[in-house]
Amino acid sequence: MNIIARLFDVPVEDGVKLGSAASYFGNALEAALMHATHLAAANEATLKLERYFKSVVEDRRAKPGNDLVSSLHRAEEAGESLTVDDILSNVLLLFVAGHETTSNTPGNALVALHSAPAYITA
Repeated sequence: MNIIARLFDVPVEDGVKLGSAASYFGNALEAALMHATHLAAANEATLKLERYFKSVVEDRRAKPGNDLVSSLHRAEEAGESLTVDDILSNVLLLFVAGHETTSNTPGNALVALHSAPAYITA
């Protein structure tokens, strides 16, 4: 969470607090069917992330910095800049992807080693 929080220039503590919301959000992207209670939790997590990062996006529009959100505000292609919704969507995707990959890597590594024990002794 430290790296992704620094990319967005948000407090690391906020990133840690939003970690569980990112996990619920990520679960909603899975292909498997979800139980209604899990889907409700994923929806609430999505709203929590959207509220938090919308305030970050709006803050960076008013007071740009040297972070990724400010860079997205400055981005322009063929004379068109990104909308707030475009920026928010990208920030959410990057935050969730950054959280999910780093939190799942150790577990996935253990599963991979368990399924190929020859690599453990190598």
